[in-house]
Amino acid sequence: MNLESLEKSDYVIYRVLSGSHSYSLNIDSSDRDYKGIFIIPPEKYLSLQETIEQVNDARNDVSYYSLRRFLELASTANPNIIEMLYVDKEYHQTVSPEMNLLLSNRSIFISKKCVDPHLRYAEAQIKKAKGRNKWVNNPQPVDPPKRTDYCWITPVDAESQLRPVAVKDLSIDFGQYEVSSLEHHKGVYRLYKVGEGARGVFAEDGQIKCQSIPKEYEVTRLAGLLTVNEEAFQRALKDHKHYSQWTLNRNENRWQQQETGDLDYDAKNMMHTIRLLYSGINILKNGEPLVSFSGDKREFLLGIRSGKFSYDELLGKAESLAEEMKALNKKTQIPEAVDVDKIDQLHLEIYELWQSRVK
Repeated sequence: MNLESLEKSDYVIYRVLSGSHSYSLNIDSSDRDYKGIFIIPPEKYLSLQETIEQVNDARNDVSYYSLRRFLELASTANPNIIEMLYVDKEYHQTVSPEMNLLLSNRSIFISKKCVDPHLRYAEAQIKKAKGRNKWVNNPQPVDPPKRTDYCWITPVDAESQLRPVAVKDLSIDFGQYEVSSLEHHKGVYRLYKVGEGARGVFAEDGQIKCQSIPKEYEVTRLAGLLTVNEEAFQRALKDHKHYSQWTLNRNENRWQQQETGDLDYDAKNMMHTIRLLYSGINILKNGEPLVSFSGDKREFLLGIRSGKFSYDELLGKAESLAEEMKALNKKTQIPEAVDVDKIDQLHLEIYELWQSRVK
């Protein structure tokens, strides 16, 4: 099931405008994000085909969760999921009778279990704030890394004193060489200079291709040892892939301050760090997350987004709010954990109501 067919079906029971708009923290360049819930008919769970639990668009600006998956995530106190139940009504786009039943029982998902996820999510946002900033200030090349960038040659002559030299610093035609693996040494190969007619060191896909080497080459053609740091190469490939995806999908307006050197962190990530902590504190104080912001809190969060504060100032604020959450957790009156039986019963009632409506 794709997004278009889902939105035309009777399966969707909830759709809301989410993200910065629902937080009242949007600016002119903010994307419009949507989240929703859909129902999978019970008989689909009896099929041998894999059950669809989530449907997104290409940029993840629109995300729908199956009712079952939504309830699973909500029961684990996932902050992004629980806040969907507390989005202001002005941002509701689709609310079915079944969803009204869920909304009227939303408090059953509130418990002390919300504390750890809010703290972990906030910590993750802090890491993102610094990590993505590295990408801004250290852009990667368009082309992916090559395995030869992670290779070294250790010559066998006395002059080299067995000191490895990076291949990227050498002018070497690997088409005139062949290699065989070195016993008991992962990633290390004997390197032989064969000359014309050599079978080469690297295959078309970049992998090392070991050969059966004639015995006389051991004495007459041995050029040294070739060492390949395969783990570092694979890590670099993965980083480059993530960087390329981020570059392709990012909102350019978001990164202007970092690229000009005005900020040394991702302002939006830091804003959401503080937002999550504010929301967690509100759960412990008032029994529900804080989704839409106003007054001083809103002004402070927008100030973070516009770059008014240093990273150290915001880190200090985050640490202070985290300590407040931990202190409140000791005296709050909300339940220790969710009642799974109640959630199961609610799940069943929603399905029964939906089936009676769509028949």
